[in-house]
Amino acid sequence: MGELLSLAWGALHLQRGAIRAWSLRRDALAEGMALLVGIWLLVGLAGALPAREEPAPAWERTEQAEDNAIYYLERSPLPPDMQHSLERSLVLWLGLEDDLHGLPRPFGDPAGGAISALQRAFAVPYERWGAWMVYSLTVFGLVRALGGRGSLPRMLGAGSLCALPHLLQPLGLLVGWSALLGPLAWGWGALIYLRAVRVTSGLDRPRALLAALLPAAVLLTLALMLLACVISKT
Repeated sequence: MGELLSLAWGALHLQRGAIRAWSLRRDALAEGMALLVGIWLLVGLAGALPAREEPAPAWERTEQAEDNAIYYLERSPLPPDMQHSLERSLVLWLGLEDDLHGLPRPFGDPAGGAISALQRAFAVPYERWGAWMVYSLTVFGLVRALGGRGSLPRMLGAGSLCALPHLLQPLGLLVGWSALLGPLAWGWGALIYLRAVRVTSGLDRPRALLAALLPAAVLLTLALMLLACVISKT
């Protein structure tokens, strides 16, 4: 345990030796996955703390979400028949969610609200883990295409260290600094991820940066194109 803490501390300082040593551990992949899920579960639990303001009624939140989604669907570049199908599916899904919110709560509203908050908290690590895994597999494919020599378990194990700065997020939620510590955690984690890709891939800096950042650049470009289409139709 002491060795793991020492390597994690070194990774937070972007030390190549610490990141390489972590990736070379026999159980680096399993330890990395446990690190990701554990930290993001902590983030989810901190976010599930009771809100200071009373949330809007379920039916009001459902109507607002439906109106917002249909507004953007109608202005998207999708074909009309696909827009109609998505709108129908969305209405059915939100209607089901509204019905579920309307079910009686045998333990009372406070207990029911706490259970709902815990459900959302436990969903956070799996949502983020899924997105991280898809992104990392894409990066690994690019690493291999660019001539990298690293193995997938090594890269995933080292890349999992990007979750370490997110330990700041629960602190930010508790003390009200989430607007500051949240972006700091994401930026710090991105730097660790970039260093991990370079350390484990054997690529030079330009090619390692290309492999790590190209998927993000593609996603950002698609999002901007979609936003431009929506704005042009308003």
